[in-house]
Amino acid sequence: MPILETHNFQRVDIVLGQSDWPVSGRELRLERRFEKLIDSITFNFQKYGAARVQVHCSRRAAEMPNAFVRSANLVARSDQYYHFWGKPWWLPSKFWSGNASRRTIDRIGGLLDQVLRFIETEERGANISRPTGASLDRRPNSGAG
Repeated sequence: MPILETHNFQRVDIVLGQSDWPVSGRELRLERRFEKLIDSITFNFQKYGAARVQVHCSRRAAEMPNAFVRSANLVARSDQYYHFWGKPWWLPSKFWSGNASRRTIDRIGGLLDQVLRFIETEERGANISRPTGASLDRRPNSGAG
C-alpha cells in the first residue's frame, strides 16, 4: 500500500530479520527499522482463500525482537481485540463480489493512519484494538492483604 511505503515500510520475506522465521504464505508483512526499533504491519489472510483478513501492527526493540514495545490490531470497534475484515463467515462466497473486496481494501486503507499513529505514539484511535491487560510483571499484587 503506497501510504505505508511513504512511511518507509517494506515487504519482507523473513520476520524481524530472523532467517529461521519465514513469513507465512498466508500473510503479507511490512517492516521498517530505525534507531533501535522494528515496526511491523501484518495482513493475515484466512485459510483456504477466504476473502477475509486481519491487520496487526507492532513496535519491538531490535535487540529483543520477541518483546513487544506495543502491539494492536485494526478493528471495526475499539472494544474489540481483533476483527476479520472482508466477507462475513456466514455469507456464501458466491454472494461476495470483487467490488466488495475492493471496498474492504479501501476501508482498511482509510484506517492505516490510525495504525501508523498507534505505532509511533501509542495513541489508540477508534479502530485500534483495546489493550489486552497482559503484563510481563508477574509479582504478586503488593496491595492485597
